[in-house]
Amino acid sequence: MKNVLALIAGFLLFFSVMPALQAEASDTGQQVVSLKEKTSKLNVREKPSPRAKIVGSLKNGAVVYVYNTEPGGWSKIKYNNKAGYVASGYLVEKGAANITDGKKATVTASPSLNVRANPSPKAKIMGSLKKGTVIYVNGTRPGGWSEIRYKGKAAYVATSYLKFTDRLTIEEAEQLIIKDNGHPDTEVKFIYYESERDVYRAKVGYKNDEYGYWFVIVDPDSGNIKVD
Repeated sequence: MKNVLALIAGFLLFFSVMPALQAEASDTGQQVVSLKEKTSKLNVREKPSPRAKIVGSLKNGAVVYVYNTEPGGWSKIKYNNKAGYVASGYLVEKGAANITDGKKATVTASPSLNVRANPSPKAKIMGSLKKGTVIYVNGTRPGGWSEIRYKGKAAYVATSYLKFTDRLTIEEAEQLIIKDNGHPDTEVKFIYYESERDVYRAKVGYKNDEYGYWFVIVDPDSGNIKVD
């Protein structure tokens, strides 16, 4: 009888922890670095803190192995055969298309708009988008180009043939900055509209940190964020 009760208890314990194990598994394994600015790099720190020593960096698109997630929005990864920490907000599951972070736009070119492999009118044409197609722009490039996702790959279209659905409000820009930084303690100290450049300019830092801050600008049309 005791053996039967022990067996039942074992089954109950197993099924009670299964959801927790599954939830943890979704945050571990191979993940990909996903940055707004494709030329930027993600800092790898010695400890899970924005003030911890930087031990290296990862390029956009780098594949990393995540051991587990830590409190405060950090992920423990394998870096140079050692443990390191990165902001979890800049990681996506391998194979996931991170297109919803961009700004919605509609194609206005008639009858269609060429999609190119690089931001150049001489670049290879990957395909085309019909007039009226709704897309998401992940960022802008010099020369009047917008970066999009096309068939799972980075691609480029002429910005002049796009009509952005809505311009960001100052409140939306503030929330976008916080989300883009990826750390839960991110705080926008102040933000204002700069008419000369037609951008929102903000002072950004971490809560309870008086001196560690930086400035960014946000394009109200594309949602593109740059350090100023």
